[in-house]
Parts: sequence; C-alpha cells; structure tokens
Amino acid sequence: MLYSVLVGLILVIQLGAAIAAYAFQDDVENVLRSGMEKTLDKYYVMDAVGHNDSVSSWNFMQHNLECCGVNNYTDWNLAKEAPVVGFVPESCCIGGAVGNCTNSITNGTDFDVASKEIYTQGCLHTYVQSFSIDRLGTVGIVLAVVQVMGVICACMMARSIRFSYETV
Repeated sequence: MLYSVLVGLILVIQLGAAIAAYAFQDDVENVLRSGMEKTLDKYYVMDAVGHNDSVSSWNFMQHNLECCGVNNYTDWNLAKEAPVVGFVPESCCIGGAVGNCTNSITNGTDFDVASKEIYTQGCLHTYVQSFSIDRLGTVGIVLAVVQVMGVICACMMARSIRFSYETV
C-alpha cells in the first residue's frame, strides 16, 4: 500500500507540474527570448563575460535547429560589434559552416535571396516548437496512465496478500 500511495503522490506532483507548464508557457517563452537576446550581444564582443559559451551555444543551436537569430536572421543586425551590417554567423548558412555565405547577406537583401543561402527562421520559434507543450502533454498522459495502472496493480496485490493471510 505504501508503494501505491507514493506512486499516487508522484502522479499528483506530475499533474501539477504539467498544469503549471501549460499555464506559464508564455512566461517561459519571454524568459527564453530575453536570455537569447542577451547572449546574441555577447557573440561578437570578445572580452565579454561568457563570450565563448555564447558563441558555442549559438553555433550549436543554429546548426542543429537550422535557424538563425532570435526571431529571424535580421536580429544579427542588432548584435554589438558585428563585423558589418547584415553579417550573420556561418552557423546560419544552409548546409553548415559554408564559407562566405554571409558575405552576400547585407541589410538590404530581400528575403528570397537570403532564404537560398541562410536559415531565415528564428531560433526562438524553432526551439519552442521542438519542445512544445503539446508533446510534453502527450508524454505526460502516457506516463500518467502507466502510473495509474501501477497504483491499481499495487492495490490489487496488497488486497490479495491481505486476503491470503486471512485464509491461512
């Protein structure tokens, strides 16, 4: 019975966490946006605290999620100490770090030209979509069903043990 009570308690905590995640998903997105914008500024500032971590994180995220910037590739225009206006990191290049793809992307480049050479969708949207609440909700429901079945089986086993002792 103790096992079933503990699993039931874990189930209640999971449901509370799932409800909180759903209720505060907009706040989570705002916190992510703020953090991404701060690290965007550190990308080109060599003496900034966390510069190397910022470069590694952005390059990894942009390459693996196939995205560029926070909202889109034009966010790199706002980065402090960027080499030239409109310059984007090579991790934004379609196909990985392809040299000189960023040279043709300037502030005046239209979307059609840019979309042929670099990822144009922002990383915030891509990141949020890849870890969406819907997917987490589906996984949570499956885990909840398994846990409820575990609680039922544990209660049935406790009942069986209790009645078997009485007949002996």
